[in-house]
Amino acid sequence: MPLNSYQHPCPGGYQIQAADMLIGGTLGARVNWGDPARDVVITAGHLVNNLNAAVFQPGAGVPGENQRIGHVAGRSPLRTYPSSREFLGTRAETPGQRITCRYDFAYIEVAGDSAATSYRIPGINDTDEPLAVRDPIEGEPVHWLGNTTGIVLGGHVRDLSYWMTMELDPTNAANRQYLSVQPLTLIEVQGTMPTRGGDSGAAVVAVNDRHIVGVHCLGGTTRKGRPFTMASRVPASPQALAEGSSSAGFDEVLTWIARTKAWVNS
Repeated sequence: MPLNSYQHPCPGGYQIQAADMLIGGTLGARVNWGDPARDVVITAGHLVNNLNAAVFQPGAGVPGENQRIGHVAGRSPLRTYPSSREFLGTRAETPGQRITCRYDFAYIEVAGDSAATSYRIPGINDTDEPLAVRDPIEGEPVHWLGNTTGIVLGGHVRDLSYWMTMELDPTNAANRQYLSVQPLTLIEVQGTMPTRGGDSGAAVVAVNDRHIVGVHCLGGTTRKGRPFTMASRVPASPQALAEGSSSAGFDEVLTWIARTKAWVNS
């Protein structure tokens, strides 16, 4: 069952929506993040648009039926392209014309709205203490809770340097926008249930030490019928997030494509 009901305070895993976006996603987790640490909610960057936009739970629809959980305080620098081919370009193009993002990440300030959210993630963190954040480790077991799937899914980290181009809003056929993200964390999902649209933003948590190791940003990819999903890493600080894009050479991107094909076809 989708986790799209009103919750007060709202834990991780439930639906949220920025006021300036037509689509919603998942509240990943409320954490103490950055240096110095700040009390924020983390989610996927492609779920928000403008800084300072209000974010509501469960959505930004009818006033009175939703609650404000905070405002967008930071997001990944998102350089978009009208197609994946446009991103790749040609070998003759300068590297600076081919920009990839290191993160698909956003954080929401909860100051003034602190009673609207909690540190809990049902089935993952059932305490009132925030989870710590670290980078993922290849091979480790992880789990997450997305609002559309509505249950805790688990899997294992299989690749720490995966690359994909992702379409920001597949429902907007008149204005296609594709985003390149690298490195992504590739996760092999246990069982046969894939993640679904709307699960983006879910906090990916290590089973062994209960640290957050990423935020879910793209799912549905399969390898021989087995579902895979992808997560963005969590930057160390707002400054690292602001600097989270880089240029890529044509041959470098070709190695990313080969790595992707190798996983899909293996």
